[in-house]
Amino acid sequence: MNKYLPENWTQDKIDEELEFQRENIERKVRLFAITVGGYARISRHGVPHVIVKVGNTVYSACYFGSTNTWRVFYPYPSDNQHKITFKSSEEAIKFIKGAIK
Repeated sequence: MNKYLPENWTQDKIDEELEFQRENIERKVRLFAITVGGYARISRHGVPHVIVKVGNTVYSACYFGSTNTWRVFYPYPSDNQHKITFKSSEEAIKFIKGAIK
C-alpha cells in the first residue's frame, strides 16, 4: 500500500478522501470565480479552473492542491502563455483585479 496513507484505509476510504478533496478544490475555484467576476469550468483534462476576460485578454486561474498554490495563465488559450504562481487566492485575485482597473 501507499506509505503516505494509514495502513487501515480501504480502497473505499481512499476513494472517499479523493472525492472530498476534488469537491473542496471545485468549491475554491467557484468562490474565486465569483470574486473576480469570471466563470468556473472543468477543462477537457478534468482540471477545475476560472476564466476571466479583461479587455482583450483572457485569464485562466487554477488551484493546485498538491502545492496549495494558484496559477494564473494568460493570454488564454495560447501556445505562448505567461504563467504566474501565487501562494494564496488573495494574491491571485489582487493580480486579476489589478488588470481589471
